Amino acid sequence: MENIIGSVKSADLIKTELMDSLAFMERGYSPFEKAVREMRVSVCDAFKKSGAIAPVTFEPGTKTLEPNHEIAEAFPNSIAASQNIILAASGAMTAQVSGKRVAVLFSGGPAAGGHNVVAGLKQILGPANTLMGVKAGPKGLLKGNLFEITDEHVKQIMNTGGFDFLGTDRTKIEKPDDIDKVRNVCREQNIDAIVIIGGDDSNTNAALLAEKLFSDVKEDGSGVQVIGVPKTIDGDLQMGDDLPISFGFDTATKIYAEKVGNLLRDTSSSLKYWHFVRLMGRSASHVTLEVALQTHPTITLISEEVRERDVPLSEIVDIIARTIIERAKNGLNYGVILVPEGLIEFIPGFTTMIDDLNDKMSQFKDELSGKNIREQLLFMYSKLTQSHGELLESLPESIKYMLMSDRDEHGNLPVSRIETEAMLSNAVKARITELDEKVKFESLNHFFGYEARC
Repeated sequence: MENIIGSVKSADLIKTELMDSLAFMERGYSPFEKAVREMRVSVCDAFKKSGAIAPVTFEPGTKTLEPNHEIAEAFPNSIAASQNIILAASGAMTAQVSGKRVAVLFSGGPAAGGHNVVAGLKQILGPANTLMGVKAGPKGLLKGNLFEITDEHVKQIMNTGGFDFLGTDRTKIEKPDDIDKVRNVCREQNIDAIVIIGGDDSNTNAALLAEKLFSDVKEDGSGVQVIGVPKTIDGDLQMGDDLPISFGFDTATKIYAEKVGNLLRDTSSSLKYWHFVRLMGRSASHVTLEVALQTHPTITLISEEVRERDVPLSEIVDIIARTIIERAKNGLNYGVILVPEGLIEFIPGFTTMIDDLNDKMSQFKDELSGKNIREQLLFMYSKLTQSHGELLESLPESIKYMLMSDRDEHGNLPVSRIETEAMLSNAVKARITELDEKVKFESLNHFFGYEARC
């Protein structure tokens, strides 16, 4: 009996040790992450002095931006201070700055490189200044949820992906009450500057905060600097040579390209599947285009080209179907088709149909209550305009069900969740049967999204 009990205890002990080990690795101590932290970090020459990281001074450059009327009206303080002149680095800072307290936060979805931005801020501020981390993004800023970032923290996050160190969310700080909350947090924490690491929405938010916190924050009437750091894997936050690309895009597209390249290599081995691959990237097709340039898939759809040429869904399907048939005749009945995440928003008639559907679903909310999806669809066909009703009715059942799914808090359908790749593969299959029923068509659908963000 004692031996049996002893064995049970040993098993429990082993289980405990295993769980502790797993928890330890999940906290960022896996062999891979240890090796990643030791990798060399590239630093722009502008931020070096005698081979070491050093603060940089800036001076007005030679280029001035011309804001439109709305922007000029919305940001009078920011424009008056900067004159919309783009700054240029003018060498290492010679004066010693001390006693500054800077808060940094993540906003929106993760992108590779976020943790290194925080590490860089800590190093550039040095021991004479304090870097405060904001937990849980903009929401944490509203609550004053800040903590001091130490050198030990920097060692742990160096070169690691994700936004888990600080956390993130998508709260927008734009209401007067929210601005007042941030102003109070800055006063209580004696904050001199806020650094917001985010995408287009987050940087718009940063610009608004910079304007609203321009003055009357501290006792002497001065304000708080707000700095936006452009982060997004989507590649939709750029401005020519002044901002060629945001960080996160290069890493994400390389990861997607590897996965798409693997599929392309597999198709030429298995010789039987057509892979429909939807790539993350929101509305813009920058990610899809970059992956296509790196991998050369069989067909690549570009949302902006679809809109520019006003190509309807039926024509897109027909082009894909005829391409597949022609390849099949040449013994190449396989391939990879890239689909941008936001394609459906660019197809003629789709956007207006979805808007019409959103409006009608809100208008007839009570009538739709209690009905199943099929009953809701039958009800909506008669309420939409004729062209929208016909378009909705022509879609595959799975897509119809998606279009009838729950709306967001603003009453809009989250179109990024629509499985466009499934819609296309189903429609293409039906069209191939119409054109040449002898062609055997087998497809697999994929969505490459979150795995490239961290």
